[in-house]
Amino acid sequence: GMRRVELKFGVGYGESLPRAREVLLAAARDHAHVLDDPAPWAGVTALLDSSVEISLHAWVKSEDWWQARADILQAGK
Repeated sequence: GMRRVELKFGVGYGESLPRAREVLLAAARDHAHVLDDPAPWAGVTALLDSSVEISLHAWVKSEDWWQARADILQAGK
């Protein structure tokens, strides 16, 4: 009944990584379909040539996956 939304964002090396994580976590927590348990998670998952990759994980009911993914991706941008 649950499915994990996993999104990856590229953040410039000169940008604030704590602030980027904060924004992404807020986007997930503020979404009506994101479940509280397990809680959303965001962290650095790769150091790329031109950016730092931050991944966001959030759990939703399976039937809400596509819309939640699209909404959180837009909010994170």
